[in-house]
Amino acid sequence: MPNLLSLIPGATWKHPNPKLQLAWNSARIGFVIFPLVPLIGAIFIFRGLVHTWRHCDTEIRQRRSNWGLAILSLWLILVSLFGLQPGDAALGLVNFLPFFAFFAAYRTLIQSPDQLRQLAWIVTIPALPIMVLGL
Repeated sequence: MPNLLSLIPGATWKHPNPKLQLAWNSARIGFVIFPLVPLIGAIFIFRGLVHTWRHCDTEIRQRRSNWGLAILSLWLILVSLFGLQPGDAALGLVNFLPFFAFFAAYRTLIQSPDQLRQLAWIVTIPALPIMVLGL
Protein backbone atom coordinates (compact mmCIF):
# COMPACT_ATOMS: atom_id res chain seq x y z
CA MET A 1 0.00 0.00 0.00
CA PRO A 2 1.57 3.33 -1.03
CA ASN A 3 2.18 6.09 1.46
CA LEU A 4 -0.46 8.79 0.91
CA LEU A 5 2.09 11.52 1.51
CA SER A 6 4.17 10.16 -1.38
CA LEU A 7 1.26 10.96 -3.74
CA ILE A 8 1.70 14.68 -3.02
CA PRO A 9 4.57 16.20 -5.07
CA GLY A 10 7.33 17.61 -2.88
CA ALA A 11 5.74 16.33 0.33
CA THR A 12 7.89 15.60 3.34
CA TRP A 13 7.20 14.73 6.95
CA LYS A 14 9.96 16.96 8.33
CA HIS A 15 9.77 20.70 8.88
CA PRO A 16 13.00 22.65 8.18
CA ASN A 17 12.84 24.07 11.72
CA PRO A 18 12.65 21.22 14.27
CA LYS A 19 11.01 23.53 16.84
CA LEU A 20 8.01 23.87 14.54
CA GLN A 21 7.51 20.16 13.77
CA LEU A 22 4.54 19.85 16.16
CA ALA A 23 2.95 23.00 14.70
CA TRP A 24 3.45 21.71 11.15
CA ASN A 25 1.90 18.32 11.97
CA SER A 26 -1.03 20.00 13.75
CA ALA A 27 -1.63 22.33 10.82
CA ARG A 28 -1.61 19.49 8.30
CA ILE A 29 -3.98 17.35 10.38
CA GLY A 30 -6.24 20.35 10.91
CA PHE A 31 -6.43 21.20 7.22
CA VAL A 32 -7.20 17.57 6.33
CA ILE A 33 -9.98 17.29 8.91
CA PHE A 34 -11.43 20.80 8.52
CA PRO A 35 -13.70 20.18 5.49
CA LEU A 36 -15.15 17.06 7.12
CA VAL A 37 -15.36 18.07 10.82
CA PRO A 38 -14.77 21.85 11.07
CA LEU A 39 -14.63 22.07 14.87
CA ILE A 40 -11.90 19.46 15.28
CA GLY A 41 -10.01 20.81 12.27
CA ALA A 42 -10.14 24.33 13.69
CA ILE A 43 -8.78 23.07 17.02
CA PHE A 44 -5.77 21.51 15.27
CA ILE A 45 -5.22 24.62 13.12
CA PHE A 46 -5.41 26.80 16.25
CA ARG A 47 -2.95 24.48 18.02
CA GLY A 48 -0.49 24.96 15.15
CA LEU A 49 -1.00 28.72 15.33
CA VAL A 50 -0.37 28.87 19.10
CA HIS A 51 2.67 26.59 18.90
CA THR A 52 4.17 28.66 16.09
CA TRP A 53 3.51 31.90 17.93
CA ARG A 54 5.03 30.49 21.14
CA HIS A 55 8.29 29.42 19.50
CA CYS A 56 8.75 32.23 16.95
CA ASP A 57 7.16 35.26 18.61
CA THR A 58 10.18 37.54 18.18
CA GLU A 59 10.51 36.63 14.49
CA ILE A 60 6.79 37.25 13.97
CA ARG A 61 6.90 40.61 15.74
CA GLN A 62 9.97 41.81 13.79
CA ARG A 63 8.43 41.49 10.33
CA ARG A 64 7.29 44.80 8.85
CA SER A 65 4.24 43.26 7.18
CA ASN A 66 3.04 42.08 10.58
CA TRP A 67 3.48 45.60 11.91
CA GLY A 68 1.15 46.72 9.14
CA LEU A 69 -1.40 44.12 10.20
CA ALA A 70 -1.09 45.27 13.83
CA ILE A 71 -1.56 48.93 12.87
CA LEU A 72 -4.54 48.00 10.70
CA SER A 73 -6.00 46.02 13.62
CA LEU A 74 -5.64 48.98 15.98
CA TRP A 75 -7.19 51.26 13.37
CA LEU A 76 -10.15 48.92 12.89
CA ILE A 77 -10.69 48.72 16.65
CA LEU A 78 -10.56 52.50 16.96
CA VAL A 79 -12.94 53.04 14.05
CA SER A 80 -15.38 50.44 15.37
CA LEU A 81 -15.50 52.16 18.76
CA PHE A 82 -16.66 55.41 17.17
CA GLY A 83 -18.95 53.87 14.54
CA LEU A 84 -22.72 54.24 14.36
CA GLN A 85 -23.26 50.73 15.73
CA PRO A 86 -20.24 49.80 17.87
CA GLY A 87 -21.79 46.49 19.00
CA ASP A 88 -22.21 45.23 15.45
CA ALA A 89 -18.74 46.49 14.56
CA ALA A 90 -17.25 44.63 17.54
CA LEU A 91 -18.95 41.41 16.43
CA GLY A 92 -17.47 41.86 12.98
CA LEU A 93 -14.01 42.43 14.43
CA VAL A 94 -14.22 39.28 16.54
CA ASN A 95 -14.73 37.33 13.30
CA PHE A 96 -12.13 39.30 11.33
CA LEU A 97 -9.10 40.02 13.56
CA PRO A 98 -8.08 36.40 14.33
CA PHE A 99 -7.24 35.97 10.65
CA PHE A 100 -4.45 38.54 11.04
CA ALA A 101 -2.87 36.37 13.76
CA PHE A 102 -3.34 33.35 11.50
CA PHE A 103 -1.60 35.03 8.55
CA ALA A 104 1.28 36.25 10.72
CA ALA A 105 1.91 32.85 12.32
CA TYR A 106 1.43 30.69 9.24
CA ARG A 107 3.70 32.93 7.19
CA THR A 108 6.43 31.92 9.63
CA LEU A 109 5.36 28.26 9.67
CA ILE A 110 5.33 27.83 5.87
CA GLN A 111 8.96 28.38 4.92
CA SER A 112 9.31 26.83 1.47
CA PRO A 113 7.33 26.51 -1.76
CA ASP A 114 7.23 22.73 -1.22
CA GLN A 115 5.43 23.23 2.09
CA LEU A 116 2.95 25.59 0.46
CA ARG A 117 2.36 23.10 -2.36
CA GLN A 118 1.86 20.30 0.15
CA LEU A 119 -0.64 22.38 2.11
CA ALA A 120 -2.50 23.20 -1.12
CA TRP A 121 -2.82 19.48 -1.89
CA ILE A 122 -3.89 18.78 1.68
CA VAL A 123 -6.66 21.36 1.39
CA THR A 124 -7.74 20.12 -2.06
CA ILE A 125 -7.88 16.36 -1.49
CA PRO A 126 -10.47 16.34 1.38
CA ALA A 127 -12.63 18.78 -0.58
CA LEU A 128 -13.22 16.18 -3.32
CA PRO A 129 -15.52 13.93 -1.22
CA ILE A 130 -17.40 17.02 -0.05
CA MET A 131 -17.90 18.02 -3.69
CA VAL A 132 -19.17 14.54 -4.56
CA LEU A 133 -21.61 14.66 -1.64
CA GLY A 134 -22.87 18.02 -2.90
CA LEU A 135 -23.66 16.68 -6.35
